[in-house]
Amino acid sequence: MKKLFIAICGFIIGANAFAGGGWIQGKGKGYFQVGEQFLVSNQLFNDDGEIEEFRTIGNYTTSFYGELGLGKNWEVSTYIPLFVRNTLNEQVEVTTREVINEGQAVNYIGDPTLTIKYGLIQNKPFVLNLGLTLDFPLGTLDDENNLPMPTGDGEFNQILQLNGGYGRGNFYGTFGLGFNNRTGGFSDDIRFNAELGYRWKKFIFSVKLFSVNALDNGDEDNLGTASGLFSNNISYLSFGPQVAFYATEKVGILANMLTGAGGRNVLAAPSFAVGIFYDLK
Repeated sequence: MKKLFIAICGFIIGANAFAGGGWIQGKGKGYFQVGEQFLVSNQLFNDDGEIEEFRTIGNYTTSFYGELGLGKNWEVSTYIPLFVRNTLNEQVEVTTREVINEGQAVNYIGDPTLTIKYGLIQNKPFVLNLGLTLDFPLGTLDDENNLPMPTGDGEFNQILQLNGGYGRGNFYGTFGLGFNNRTGGFSDDIRFNAELGYRWKKFIFSVKLFSVNALDNGDEDNLGTASGLFSNNISYLSFGPQVAFYATEKVGILANMLTGAGGRNVLAAPSFAVGIFYDLK
């Protein structure tokens, strides 16, 4: 069951996503992946949760994810957004085709994370671990023409999360419940994720759910960005399918889509992602 889950727990989508699952990699075992995530939107959820029209924004992230077992109950993992490209399309007057606002683009690295997990319950059908994730503000806070196009939020996150999983036969389920302490006047948040999956031959099919709920305890004057990227008081509920395929015993590909059921201060559009992984068994 643990090997089945390795390809699933490694797939992280976007800058605000987070991984769950209670299984810990054994000593000398690991999982490594290069992925591409993208979304394009001309709408966002405002602070009241209502959809507003906006200039078309594109967010494209090329990332590396890796996890490595350090011992019987310890695991370290990292997510590194190697290249983030944010685009803001130009605005053109419909009748005259005159350019009202020039397009913009930012190319930079994103905010990397480092996670350490300790297995509380392992080697049983139900597993549990406790994880601490540190998110480092290395992305740019580009602010051109008062339309911020950041590749990071400029603040230091610490996320404490309890992760669990249960497997029986080719079926599995996972969950994660965490608290995110945000600095720099940003509101803290409570986050939850869950996943149900099934393995059939060389395929793993799953459905993912992610939820972030801002506590609205930050500075009132800190609005973050106006573009729906790395804003303050972020809340959302997203879900979607994922499929992974083992081309060999250790190498495979995967893809997923996440769509939203609502949110605050985030873009209103589905995200798509693909990845190539290596399973160090």
